[in-house]
Amino acid sequence: MHNYSDYYKTLDREHSSHYLSKISIVNIDPYSIKLRDCSDKVEDYPNVLYPDIVNYLLYTKSAYTHQQLKAYKGLDAYKQANSGWVREVLTKRCCKKIVVLGRVMHSQRISENCTNTWIITEDSGCVLSAHCDCVAGLGETCTHICAILFFIDQSLRKQTEKSVTDLKSQWVIPSKIGAPDKVANIDFGLSKTCFDDKPLHNRNKKITNKRGCSRQGDVVEFLSKLNLGNSVLHTIVKPFSSKIHEQLNVNKSACLTRLYEIKHEIDTLENLQNIGKLCMIEKILI
Repeated sequence: MHNYSDYYKTLDREHSSHYLSKISIVNIDPYSIKLRDCSDKVEDYPNVLYPDIVNYLLYTKSAYTHQQLKAYKGLDAYKQANSGWVREVLTKRCCKKIVVLGRVMHSQRISENCTNTWIITEDSGCVLSAHCDCVAGLGETCTHICAILFFIDQSLRKQTEKSVTDLKSQWVIPSKIGAPDKVANIDFGLSKTCFDDKPLHNRNKKITNKRGCSRQGDVVEFLSKLNLGNSVLHTIVKPFSSKIHEQLNVNKSACLTRLYEIKHEIDTLENLQNIGKLCMIEKILI
């Protein structure tokens, strides 16, 4: 392996040695892979599931301390995957392994270029090694690596699982679907009448209560006893509605533009008021 990336040349001796040990699995520097040779299809993603992510973040041994990483904070990186911070995920097969190349937005410096991250996994989803060119990338458990892992997990689940609304048989179809109607004809009571067993949606039949009095008659009697003046119910229930409409037409004001005449420009206020009263008497309407 002689084709090293420019990033590798910037590392010091200790970090470069550790970097070589990680990429020796595939015998190629992932940063030197050309993007045109990669695939962006979900079918080519490694089978990375949530247990694989947990095993990598918590139980993988660090190359520096030789102890388990226990990066519990990395489990919160699913929020970045859900928020669309993962901009691109590509895959390429090398030495029977899958190299995942990804670009993730910075969490604190959004205006800067996305991070370049790579992950090496088995086909089964077991994460072998990972790296990122961010400040915390040498630790192998930065949020950008974790966000890509969660992104792969979510993409695979979306492809294999279907939501309730995707399946026709899962929809709860209502037993009764009402048709549009006027407000005056809508009964806002229970779905079944309190007086008999007939449903209210049968508008064509006259519904009566046990006393034999029609429902419309009960409404008229009830409204006639109310001393509320011109309420909303009075405007839609006959015979109150017709009376209110007649009253509105009688009290309708004349249009001021029709009263304008040049000769009235020199009239006094008293004369103009008399002209207005005369117009109201003659019922000049708009």
